[in-house]
Amino acid sequence: MAFGNPYNDPWSEEIVSEAAARIASVGVGAISLADTVGLAEPELISRVMKNVMSECAKSEIGIHMHSTRASAAAKVLAAYDAGCRRFDSALGGLGGCPFAQDRLVGNIPTEELLRALEQRGVKMDNRLEPVLALNSAIGEEFAA
Repeated sequence: MAFGNPYNDPWSEEIVSEAAARIASVGVGAISLADTVGLAEPELISRVMKNVMSECAKSEIGIHMHSTRASAAAKVLAAYDAGCRRFDSALGGLGGCPFAQDRLVGNIPTEELLRALEQRGVKMDNRLEPVLALNSAIGEEFAA
């Protein structure tokens, strides 16, 4: 729960940075920060990502977010603009956290991730077109 804890357990941006630094100090090369219940706002994502990336400069820092489809792009762009280059996503946004208390909060849809990154000029491999088509079809099916 890198972006907040709705269960009243201790949480702060400093705790997240310190925990990531401890993990990196033992040689872990990739660390993924998770927005477990989909509550993180873009400003918080940006701050936490920047702090952790500065503390863990030798580790690859990625992000695993849950979101509504409507707010997915803003979250992706906040992380990207903070320097993140590794993102988790799921076909059509399927899956998510059973504790999120909102059936519309799921994993970031792959097609929304790719559309957001295109806004920053990130070029996608043409081989992804069939995946995008499948993702869109799955997303439309489950949105209905």
